[in-house]
Amino acid sequence: LAGGDLSQEVRGAYRGDHQILSRGLNGTIQVLRELLAELKRLIEASEASYRAAVDAADVRHNLVREAIIGAIASA
Repeated sequence: LAGGDLSQEVRGAYRGDHQILSRGLNGTIQVLRELLAELKRLIEASEASYRAAVDAADVRHNLVREAIIGAIASA
């Protein structure tokens, strides 16, 4: 866990305080996994939204460009 590896959990039959600690660590690991998964989903959604905005701007740019070229050609 200290090295950032969330693929492992505390295993073993512990009792007393060690059991409390192992359950707490495993719960923390699970919450961190869920947070990272949600963060990944949010980043992907943000990137998709950004790409869509750039694509829309490109379309608007091309429409304006074509309108200007058409206006110049008919002048």
